[in-house]
Amino acid sequence: MKKQRNKIEEVNREQKELEECTFKPNIGVVKKALPRMTDKVPKGYYEQINRLRKTAEDKKLQEEKQKKKEIGENYEKTKALPIKPPSFVDKERKKKKLLMYVDVNITPVKTGRIGIYEGDNVKDLAKNF
Repeated sequence: MKKQRNKIEEVNREQKELEECTFKPNIGVVKKALPRMTDKVPKGYYEQINRLRKTAEDKKLQEEKQKKKEIGENYEKTKALPIKPPSFVDKERKKKKLLMYVDVNITPVKTGRIGIYEGDNVKDLAKNF
């Protein structure tokens, strides 16, 4: 009995509160949608996007090219070959006979020296100095 009375009192209290409530939302009214920002694109947006896409594509091509170098047809063959030093290391230098040195005064303080060897062209030496 007490439980039923409490339920009835609670329902009455809720109805009384609803009658006193001044808040009445417009649930059925549809508001106009706000304009989307997709219509307005910043200046240079498409150029920047195209530049970034081109850069990504170039990078991808470079990576593919590098992979092809590493996995090429002759890669395994050349990898197995012994390493050879450059050709100029193997050759013995022919020592030419020194004829004379020419000292050149560039400024009062700075001087240069040209070594003239047998078989050298004097014009070429002066030009290269």
